Amino acid sequence: MTLVDPTIFKAYDIRGFYPSQINEDTAYTIARAVAYILKSKKCVIGKDVRLGSDAVYKSLIQGFLDSGCDVDYLGEVTSDSIYFAVGKYDYDLGIAITGSHNPKEYTGLKFTKKGVVPISGASGMEDIKNASIQNLSLASQVKGTLRELDLSLEYRDFVLSFIDKSKIAPLKICVDTGNGVAGETVLSVLSQLPCIVTSIYAEKDGNFPNHLPDPQKEENTRDLKKLVVDSKSDLGVSFDGDGDRMLIIDEKGNYLSGYYLTAMLAKIALKKHPGSKILHEPRLVWAIIDTIKENGGIPVMCRAGHSFIKEKMRAENVVFGGETTGHFFYKENYYADNGVISMLLFLEMLSQERKPLSEIIEKYSNKYPFAGEFNNKVSDPDLIISQIKANYSNRGYSLDETDGITVENGREWRFNVRKSNTEPLVRLNVEGKSKEIVDAKVKEVLNLIQN
Repeated sequence: MTLVDPTIFKAYDIRGFYPSQINEDTAYTIARAVAYILKSKKCVIGKDVRLGSDAVYKSLIQGFLDSGCDVDYLGEVTSDSIYFAVGKYDYDLGIAITGSHNPKEYTGLKFTKKGVVPISGASGMEDIKNASIQNLSLASQVKGTLRELDLSLEYRDFVLSFIDKSKIAPLKICVDTGNGVAGETVLSVLSQLPCIVTSIYAEKDGNFPNHLPDPQKEENTRDLKKLVVDSKSDLGVSFDGDGDRMLIIDEKGNYLSGYYLTAMLAKIALKKHPGSKILHEPRLVWAIIDTIKENGGIPVMCRAGHSFIKEKMRAENVVFGGETTGHFFYKENYYADNGVISMLLFLEMLSQERKPLSEIIEKYSNKYPFAGEFNNKVSDPDLIISQIKANYSNRGYSLDETDGITVENGREWRFNVRKSNTEPLVRLNVEGKSKEIVDAKVKEVLNLIQN
């Protein structure tokens, strides 16, 4: 009997160290358990470039084959390529073997069901966890069949369909895929446009020798910033390890927050789909809500986390949703997040605006100062959130509990404290009327959290 560590089962995925937590044996056991719970008959699997992912993929595939499930294997592909495959070809199940943006010692599994519906704690992950721990499996007299497929050109054409290629100007773009899995895909897509492309760290290397493939941490974009400025490029785009997330550097080498990028993409979405609903999460909101309303849209708020966002978008027919982390979701992409589509929409916008990105972003950075995200390790996140709620209750402030606790004082200041879905942390984000107000509120709330 294989012992499966229950702590590898997270809110949205499975994630752990290779080989101590996830290895060939656990991958096989989990595959058998997934097949047992979901009764999948046909699945599609791909992996990132991590050393652990390379080690476990054969065992994972074998677990499905031994359960009578047919497997189509796509090789090294981005997570959003898996979403595309499930959506277009109606697979029962898609699995991306990936540690996403985590350090190189990690690997993991992201699942999506038929219709590109994510599997999370409440929608099957808890059942998969229990079945894995118990080593449950489906008895099958017939083995599944394995095919190796290449959908790269189909995927390329699909993401390019989100823009009008004829409107793309010969922009100079720098790309950093952080030695993750996205390099080949991104460069293939850009080869179809008149852009002048300079790339760094496009070579796949699971050791990530240059920096972690996590663009949400600004220090990981240092080399890209320098390249953009030195090459006098129009923008830089940084992707995470599995390619479903991206963030942008302007022509001056400034790092652009996912907060402002969400507002800009909301405006783009409303030009293409006037009067539609646009989704945002509660961390930082003023720039996004104002942009949505100014452009005739309807804002919809949802707690952070891809499974919650996709569910809410489906339920309310939302055309676009964004997270400040750089995950951007599109109805026409099966409600899934996609970094390459987001990059293409920015290229189309810049081509039409005909002014520098730094000038476009000024509208947001001048009007909507913010600070965050501040991560604080705590022993009891729920207690911290309840204490903050008690501290700010009955004082004339607006309180909201969509995700953690949000406290708002008109348009003077606003902050959100929420617990991480994957770590023992509370996360603080603050926005306000001025930088001075923001800084003061950060100090005040951090003092409450830490004491």
